[in-house]
Amino acid sequence: MEPTPNIVVELLGTVRRRAGLARVPIRADTLGQALLQVQAQCPGLTDLCRPDGRPQPHVLVNINGLQWVGEPDHVLRPGDVVLVMHADAGG
Repeated sequence: MEPTPNIVVELLGTVRRRAGLARVPIRADTLGQALLQVQAQCPGLTDLCRPDGRPQPHVLVNINGLQWVGEPDHVLRPGDVVLVMHADAGG
C-alpha cells in the first residue's frame, strides 16, 4: 500500500513541461527526499537533483511561496507545497 502523501511538489515552467505533469503528491520529511522521489517518478527530470537530494544549480526550490531553500535536510511539514522551477524562469 502506498503511503499517504503529506506534501505536494508543484512543477513550474520548463520543469513542468519536461515532467509532463504539474503536481506530484508525495510523502517526504525533507527536501532531499522530496526531490529524489520526484526525480524517480518523472523520467524527464533525471537532472533535477544530485544523489544527496541537493537541487542542481539550474533548479530553484521554494516552500509555500515564502522561502527559497536548497539544503537537502530542510525539514518539510505536512501540507507544504514545494515549488520547483529552472533558475532561468524569471523575467
